[in-house]
Amino acid sequence: MGPMEFTGETPSHPHTYRCAGCGGVASWQARLQHVGCVSCGAAVDLPPADARTPVPFPLVPYLRDSPENRRVFTRTRVERPCPTCHATVVYEPGIAGTTCLACGTPLLRPRLESDAPLAPNAVVPFRLSEADARERIRAWSTEVSGGDLGSARMDLGRLRPVYLPYWLFSIYVHCAWRTEVEWTEQDGERRREVRSGVVEGGFEEIEPGASSVPAALLKGLAPLALDTAVPFDPRYLAGATVEQYAVSLWDAWDGTRERFNARIDSALTKDARTWTVPDETWPSWSKEVGTLTLVPLYVGSYRARGQT
Repeated sequence: MGPMEFTGETPSHPHTYRCAGCGGVASWQARLQHVGCVSCGAAVDLPPADARTPVPFPLVPYLRDSPENRRVFTRTRVERPCPTCHATVVYEPGIAGTTCLACGTPLLRPRLESDAPLAPNAVVPFRLSEADARERIRAWSTEVSGGDLGSARMDLGRLRPVYLPYWLFSIYVHCAWRTEVEWTEQDGERRREVRSGVVEGGFEEIEPGASSVPAALLKGLAPLALDTAVPFDPRYLAGATVEQYAVSLWDAWDGTRERFNARIDSALTKDARTWTVPDETWPSWSKEVGTLTLVPLYVGSYRARGQT
């Protein structure tokens, strides 16, 4: 098998991988865990991937409403020539990775000034091939139909490998509290007690950044394997549809902050052994960091019992 080379990225040519031996194109091979030629199977010759844990970014600087953060941005439709066949490749708004319809070359468009201000800094690589995913779906359909494949036969179309963006937020909270509790004993006598304490610890929340897949379906995917994420590297995206985030950092943080507050209130109530949040609290937040992670999934449709 011949060596392979990375063609690089220029304003007019997106990311792509090409086989120096047979001239074929390459994509990420989930079973083999490397980029390989789709024609001859040659493995890509690239520097070792960064195996460290992704480094989160500090939230506070990016949440400032400053010009460089561009709270409002317009996702644009981009056209670029395919580096393999020179046909025009169209990247629809919000799509960063696609495949040339003319020759099948997997492509990742270069980042443009009009793009979202934050690029992904982590990715969970595909570890399940389309064939393996298809087999699991068939096994699932057999299980839910009780083995009656005649009445629940699924006509599967192609499963599309897709990367969806997810926001992962992490904070550390130190919250001193004080409250007065009153209750009535069995003998009818009223009791009163002053309680105080401290709740502290780290909290994490996940917020989907995509809007192309219904939220109800995304909720069914939890828990996500974000603990297997690695630093962003385009090699993992070759051959997949890659979506840019549609839910901005500010919108994602607003919803997440409400859930953080609810979890902190629950911890305070439990610590105070009361039904309500303590009367006085002094919360202090720190270490607010975030990660924009690309999460892999297969998206497709099927027909069962005559319905799509």
